[in-house]
Amino acid sequence: MTTTLSPAPSVIEVTPPLYPCGCGDPDCALTVDEAAGWFPGDDPVPHVTVLKYVAEELGLLATCRFFDLHVERSIARFTEVAEAYAPRIAAASIVESVNTWHGCPEALCGGNA
Repeated sequence: MTTTLSPAPSVIEVTPPLYPCGCGDPDCALTVDEAAGWFPGDDPVPHVTVLKYVAEELGLLATCRFFDLHVERSIARFTEVAEAYAPRIAAASIVESVNTWHGCPEALCGGNA
């Protein structure tokens, strides 16, 4: 895990949601702009905060190492895994993680997260 912040790329593209929202509105998916609004200013966003927001968006009460690895793979699409991220990178990583989450494999953690 690195300790320096990487600059945000000028264009950030995230994977569309793998599963449609239960509400039926295709425009209700979390956007990078919406998630970026959670982090006003330019202060770095700690890695643990990214994990927390992803878990909250997914409605998870507990998480496991498989979840952590999934979020780290999502972060790696935009920058190196680090202790903190530029707000726009954190936002993109949160949206990417939420959009591509399949759940935990039951064989690894009992399917509770």
